[in-house]
Amino acid sequence: MRVSTRLTVNALLPAVIAIAVLGTILMMNREVSRAERDFSKVTKIKDGIQELNLLTDDYLLVPGSARARSWHAHYRSLSSALSRIEPSDPSSEILVDRIRRNYGDLQVLFRKLSSLHAGHDPAMGRAWYTPDEQELVRKLRAQTRSIFSDISLLSDATWSNVNARLSAAAVLIVFFTVLLSGATALAQWKVNRRIALALVRLHRGTEVIGSGSLDFKVGTDADDEIGDLSRSFDRMAVQLRETMVSRDALGREVEERKRIERELQRLSGMYALVLQSAGDGIFGMDLKGNHILVNNSALRMLGYRTEELMGRHSHTLWHHTKPDGSPYPEQECNIYRTLRDGVSRHIDSEVFWKKDGTSIPVEYITTPMYEKGLITGTVVTFRDITERRKAEAALRTSEANYRAIFDSASDAIFVHDIRTGEILDVNRRMQEMYGYRCEELKGLSVGDLSAGTQSFTLQAALPFIEKAARGEPQLFDWLAKAKGSKLFWVEVSLKRVLLGGKDRLLAIVRDVSERKRAEEALRVSESRFRNLFTQSSLSMQILSPEGRTLEVNHAFEQLWGLKLADIRDYNILRDEQLFVKGVMPSIQKAFAGEAAEIPAAFYDPSKIAPSGRARWVKAFIYPVKAGAGGVRQVVLFHVDVTDMVKAEEQLRESENRFRAFFESAAIGNVQLDARTGKFLRMNRRFCEITGYECAELRSLTFNDLTHPEDRTVDNARFERMISDENAVYDNEKRYIRKDGRTVWVHVTASVVRDAAGRPVHTAGVVQDISERKKMEEEIRHMAQHDALTGLPNRRLFIDILKVELALTRRHGKKLALLFLDLDRFKEINDTLGHSAGDDLLKQVAARFRSTIRSSDTVARIGGDEFNIVLTGLGRTEDVADIAHKLVESFREPVFVAGRELHVTTSIGISIYPDDSEDPDTLLRYADIAMYHSKSTGRNRYTFFNSSINIRSLERMQFENYLRHTIAKGELQLRYQPEFDIATGKIVCVEALVRWQHPELGLLRPAQFIPVAEETGYVADIDDWVLGKACRQLSAWTEAGLDSFCLTVNLSARQFQGPGLVETLSRILRETGVDPRRLVLEVTEGTAMTDIDRTRPVMQKLAGMGIRISIDDFGTGCSSLNHLKRLPVERLKIDRSFIEDIADDPDDRAIVQAITAMAHSMKIKVTAEGVETEEQLALVRKAGCEEIQGYLFGEPLSAEEFTERLARG
Repeated sequence: MRVSTRLTVNALLPAVIAIAVLGTILMMNREVSRAERDFSKVTKIKDGIQELNLLTDDYLLVPGSARARSWHAHYRSLSSALSRIEPSDPSSEILVDRIRRNYGDLQVLFRKLSSLHAGHDPAMGRAWYTPDEQELVRKLRAQTRSIFSDISLLSDATWSNVNARLSAAAVLIVFFTVLLSGATALAQWKVNRRIALALVRLHRGTEVIGSGSLDFKVGTDADDEIGDLSRSFDRMAVQLRETMVSRDALGREVEERKRIERELQRLSGMYALVLQSAGDGIFGMDLKGNHILVNNSALRMLGYRTEELMGRHSHTLWHHTKPDGSPYPEQECNIYRTLRDGVSRHIDSEVFWKKDGTSIPVEYITTPMYEKGLITGTVVTFRDITERRKAEAALRTSEANYRAIFDSASDAIFVHDIRTGEILDVNRRMQEMYGYRCEELKGLSVGDLSAGTQSFTLQAALPFIEKAARGEPQLFDWLAKAKGSKLFWVEVSLKRVLLGGKDRLLAIVRDVSERKRAEEALRVSESRFRNLFTQSSLSMQILSPEGRTLEVNHAFEQLWGLKLADIRDYNILRDEQLFVKGVMPSIQKAFAGEAAEIPAAFYDPSKIAPSGRARWVKAFIYPVKAGAGGVRQVVLFHVDVTDMVKAEEQLRESENRFRAFFESAAIGNVQLDARTGKFLRMNRRFCEITGYECAELRSLTFNDLTHPEDRTVDNARFERMISDENAVYDNEKRYIRKDGRTVWVHVTASVVRDAAGRPVHTAGVVQDISERKKMEEEIRHMAQHDALTGLPNRRLFIDILKVELALTRRHGKKLALLFLDLDRFKEINDTLGHSAGDDLLKQVAARFRSTIRSSDTVARIGGDEFNIVLTGLGRTEDVADIAHKLVESFREPVFVAGRELHVTTSIGISIYPDDSEDPDTLLRYADIAMYHSKSTGRNRYTFFNSSINIRSLERMQFENYLRHTIAKGELQLRYQPEFDIATGKIVCVEALVRWQHPELGLLRPAQFIPVAEETGYVADIDDWVLGKACRQLSAWTEAGLDSFCLTVNLSARQFQGPGLVETLSRILRETGVDPRRLVLEVTEGTAMTDIDRTRPVMQKLAGMGIRISIDDFGTGCSSLNHLKRLPVERLKIDRSFIEDIADDPDDRAIVQAITAMAHSMKIKVTAEGVETEEQLALVRKAGCEEIQGYLFGEPLSAEEFTERLARG
């Protein structure tokens, strides 16, 4: 077979393999797709079951017919999905049957429970379930857990089926690929081996013949292309052998020489390329110091061409002078020293001189060149370090300035870690201002040093901190808190800086209690001085305390013919001319801090600069004092008195200077005739304020410009000034501009009198204060409106309501007052954050405004509560229409923080005059009706009536009783021990709160804590429990009972509140309790809701030594990733899993899984609610370390628990 035929067959084999593998993949892909569709169905059912569980929890929390209907609707949709599941194996078929059976039982239980609630108002009457209802609730929860567990197992089995089919497909594909690839490889190996052997023989022949031996013979008899080539090769060898006698020795020598020459050329080219491509300058010099080589970088840096350097003496050209300008002898040159002693040198303190005569600082290395052991020259490698020198000088200056400013600053300075916010350093002023020692400040946060009110907390400061961390400097006012809770206003400057090579946040804090007044005075003063300095015709020169010129004005340049650059190095204190003329004592007097007048003298500044012009001048020199009393600057005024004889000319010059100052002032200057009030003289700024030209104003009086409403008061004040009753006229009033616009001005004026004391004219200063008045109006608006939504606030709404009631009473109409509250706003605010909550409130306010009539008023009265007053109503039905529109306006979702939210509102309505004529009563009735809307299902409106008022009064009475529990001593603590399951010893005791109600008896937390959470009173209860329990623990410790810890439960409100750490620190300090003996329990939902807020609080508590425990674990949806980030020492498994652990395998599996997971994270596990020996054995088997429950004792009073401890 020919070689071409064999190669064609080999080329086709991979295509055959690809077709076979593709067919296998298509077949298996069909099977995998079917399995994935099954898994998708099961996953959707699993999500639906989870949603059904949530609907069940909502119903159990607040039963109602609307929630029951929602539950049944969702149940029916899931039933349809369950019927379409097709099990793929016997085990899955068993799970599906059990799920369908339990699912049917679940509906039966829910119908029984909902039938018991029929007609019951869950918001009033009682706060707990009956025993029969509790049993149904327990079975309902067990059934939902069993269904969710089975559907999770079915999901896992379905996913396993998908993975199994994927694995089978992979194995089959690999098998076919390997099988066909092996067959192909074997066939190709045989073909290629035959070809390769023949080619190797041919290659061997070429090597033998190439070595000079022509006796080699391939000798193959193959009948193909390679055989033909071999026989031709053998014939060629014979011909070469016959014609070639020997090799010529001379030819070999020629070839070798050519090879060496080529190598030398290659190396030479490489050397030249490296030399010319180097970024550093390179010189080569012989023993005489003449250039023998130079690269492009050296030529570029020194400005020479190659032919200008080659063969010329280096030291004479570019190394002849030292950096200070002194000659650099050749014998001292480091380069020539290397030529003499052969020692390499590294120098960075010298300069090389360029062709244009300038120098550059360089860093260079000089290295000797050797040939046969002798020095033949040197190589100098150098680089321009100009930029490095500048950077080093700038760095030294910056560091010195920073330390000097930091150590001597009159403002308080913080240095924060930009990532953690930790205070790294503070200056002395910081400690004086806040009253803390340095080590105390470093342990505090921004929140600790803030007032703590809503606008001045750590959360409120975060936007400023985040912008500053991104590199945007921030400057803002802040209400600070010093040690001892003293509040004071500060100005805070935040800036991101680089200190020690690390990013830092620099905070400069200044006490600005008196700043506003000082800032205004300084602004006016500096504005006047700047205008005077830059625009005045009087020559001015500003000098430093050392006598150097800092700044001159245009008049100075005109007077002396000198620019600032001409005299920047001039020092007035060293001017010999001034010593000779005897004026130096006056100058030195000013530099010592006392103003002085320098007599007229003749000065010639041409010695300072050729352009200087000689002048006779009279000078006045004034020191500008620094805050500490020293001299900050010295101002020198020069008066040209060259023509002393020309007094009139001098007078005109003085008048010109005055006019320039008068005309160029930044505020209005004006003179009035004291008798007629007519304008006599005014500057450009006054014309700009009034809109009139000067000529127009001279025909007007000040009354013509004054607003008619201000004229009476203004004329009276003007007359008192003229009559000398008031020395100064000072008034804020309105001018009517030429274009008709009103402008607010501040006018200050005084009377100029003649020698007899008669008034001649008035001189006044007029300042445009329109912007300030606008700002004041904005402040008034802010005081009456909600800053977030722009709606009227409660104060303004009450005023509007009173006015509308009066108008409604006069016209005999009706008025409706609506009280609106967003449903579950707190959940959104806690979950998505306050920023998202604020965005939601703004969108809600906009919907309210767009829904009501333009004649109606909507106001935000606080939090998520709004009031609307509807006026001009003829009948009550009109109110219902508007209320319905308000409810319907929330059918469309709201988009907040990238999320789609469905928000609803509950509305309460009271009617004037049907319900009351008093505004406060109408507000209270609307509030009561709104709460009734919430208790009956939310997302609705309710008109006030007497029946809901009775129920509201009952709830208010319950809340009122609750608010007085602490004052009346009705709260009690019970203590239940927690045992080590291995030793049986008490390891901790949990403090449980009870309410001894005067009418209802002893109430458990579930019966009153929900109401306390709604009213916000739960924080007071938490504080009382913490203080009472810690005092009891302190008493036990004093009695020698110190072998156990104390566990206290915290509500979500207390845990997420701003003062938890401070409260705990105070209680521990007052009671003397060891923080390591205190364990704080928070629920799983509280700990995991907002991990970014939870984690810092827990870390602070752990840093104090307090231990953290997660209560009711297993009832939420914790993320293990979140859990491992928290300093948690113990998990307490919810009692609902322990309750049925003996009968429910799912509960046992959950307890075992939680325990194993906790142990893997080195967290202890406590089982609560253990009431039977069987439960005890199962939790011990699961690996729980600690137990708690009625099996070991019910909660006891402190006295009873002490007696039990005494009995052992």
